[in-house]
Amino acid sequence: MWWDEGWTLSVARTWAERGFYGRVLEGQLAPPGLEAAMSVTGPVALSFRLFGVGLWQGRLVGILFLALAFALLYSLAQRLFNRRVALATLAVLLLTPMHPQLHPLLMARQVLAETPMFAYLLLGYFFLLFGLERSRWWLVLAAFFWGVGLITKAQALPFWL
Repeated sequence: MWWDEGWTLSVARTWAERGFYGRVLEGQLAPPGLEAAMSVTGPVALSFRLFGVGLWQGRLVGILFLALAFALLYSLAQRLFNRRVALATLAVLLLTPMHPQLHPLLMARQVLAETPMFAYLLLGYFFLLFGLERSRWWLVLAAFFWGVGLITKAQALPFWL
């Protein structure tokens, strides 16, 4: 565990155990600090409530977001192209990371905002496609999840510039 994870885990623990979105500093409740956005801290706190407080319970959230992201990426590629392209998309994602430390499986096992941001962005694209194919009301969910993705991690902003 490293300090980025520690910030988020400490706030999630306080939220799960005491119902307060913040930290405990010298035995007193204190405001939050450098933790990830609530869209990351909230699911981690929920995991703590369901499974108890611990490192694996916090990291489980990233793995679940990665599984969701893989499923959404596969679904989008299959709907836009075909099954072969969908499988190739997942293979490229898994076999060609930009840097060894940025491999999706390594990033997802940490309590960081990158993997949830990716999943939220893909949820937005999923509902965009749904809205274009079916009812336009699905576009509201697309905008919602894109907004959550932006709140989760500001690196999502270039996808709209």
